[in-house]
Amino acid sequence: MKRSAICLLPMLLAVLLTNGCQQASSTPPHVELTENPGTNPAVPQNPYELVEADVLEAFGLTKGKQSAFEAEQKITSGSSAVPAIVFTQKDVTAYDDEAGTFTVKVKGTKNGNPFDKEMAVNGFANPYASQPWSINSNDGKGELKLDEGIERNLSIEKYIAEAYPTIADFFKAPLAFSLANGTSVTLGDCDYYKLEATLAKEGTDKIKIVPVYTVKNHKKAADGSDTVTEKECKDFTRSKESLTKPYFTEKDVFDHILEKVKNDESFIKTDPGSFASGVYAFAMVAQVAGDIFDESKISHYVNLYATKGNGHLEIKDITAGVYNIRNGGIKADDYEGTLTVDYYIATKDLVAQAAPSAHEISKLHMVTRSGFKKIKPETVKNEFVFEIRKIGSGGGTKQKWLNRLINTVLIQKKEATIHDNYDNWFEINDTLTDEDSSGYYLRLNGRAYSNCKPASGNQFLLKTNSASEPDILVERLSLQKNKDEENLIISMQFMGKSDTVDISVKPESY
Repeated sequence: MKRSAICLLPMLLAVLLTNGCQQASSTPPHVELTENPGTNPAVPQNPYELVEADVLEAFGLTKGKQSAFEAEQKITSGSSAVPAIVFTQKDVTAYDDEAGTFTVKVKGTKNGNPFDKEMAVNGFANPYASQPWSINSNDGKGELKLDEGIERNLSIEKYIAEAYPTIADFFKAPLAFSLANGTSVTLGDCDYYKLEATLAKEGTDKIKIVPVYTVKNHKKAADGSDTVTEKECKDFTRSKESLTKPYFTEKDVFDHILEKVKNDESFIKTDPGSFASGVYAFAMVAQVAGDIFDESKISHYVNLYATKGNGHLEIKDITAGVYNIRNGGIKADDYEGTLTVDYYIATKDLVAQAAPSAHEISKLHMVTRSGFKKIKPETVKNEFVFEIRKIGSGGGTKQKWLNRLINTVLIQKKEATIHDNYDNWFEINDTLTDEDSSGYYLRLNGRAYSNCKPASGNQFLLKTNSASEPDILVERLSLQKNKDEENLIISMQFMGKSDTVDISVKPESY
């Protein structure tokens, strides 16, 4: 009996151990199994063992996104990015871009432990071995630089001939394409690919870019040398429309000329003896800028495009104009002595229009030109000498003058709807004439004010004392005198400020 119990004991222990192992290895419902890191072939069981993954990490290599040749270059010229891995030897003995493989011999230490290995690595792919898919048009890429053609009015044929030897110089930014796999390639010749281009005439006024893309696959056998197999691609069907560019137009010529003069302040004429408001007034009434541009600075283009000859375009009467004159295109500041104009380049026919189409003229450029005559509050009395004189037979007396109440606006610039000829641009009134009941009248710069007040015939300008002709625009002139007061207050508002300059006068005699 005792022997039977002793024999059964090992059997019971075996059963219990078996059940315990089965329960420990079972997986609970809905719990995913994860691979034991210790069984991953890419991760060494021994932290001192060098594996393929270490080499890839050390040199920043990614399978499927780099060619075997690029991997060779990175290994040969690079150094380990992993401090624990030090290479004393690293030789890529063979590589094949098309196969996506390379073989490398390495020596060194990992975590202080020496290694000496030869590895055959696969899974690489040449990212440049892909079909050209679309042209990259960001930041002017692929846009032709037409400046040289415009500057010399070159025909399309002449432009293409000059572009052939140095095609890269004829793009605003390098020609670039995206391949079907997302890789970007740029005009030029490098180790991995070559992108070339020529130009051809398309129709009568367009240029076609003709690209040729060549991928380079490198291969080297053990103890051999690098060989390159080239594969050429001329199929850019998807980019056909994007590769056809218009040659320069009239508007391109106008824009080109504007670029040449826009930073030249002297292109806008100035006269230190004239007020800017005089230029402004003429332009507002006539709806043309007048003689404010130094057109000698664009005479080269005026003459170049006067006839087509062997060139591309004929554009007669190139000139400059102020855009939308009556709606902010021109402004004056007589306090600062400046004229601000929003100008453009076009033909005389277009400039004659109040607001030509933006598609027909150059871009607009606003510039403020200084150097005009300035009005100074402290010297206004010298430029505008107002007097109150007794009318010869008017019976003027001091009491009559004191009894006179005056609250009149003689000049007022209007902001409401103005007639096409601008004859109602200002409201002009008169008072203190030679028939005034007080027996006194107003004079300005030696003449009766009634005889020199602004009128539409002279663009509503007023003559200053130092000028021979009306030369300044006064936006507002008012007279104010209270009853029983002797002094008349004359308030003047000039262009550039809303403040007024006040002058006080009284009769010279009674």
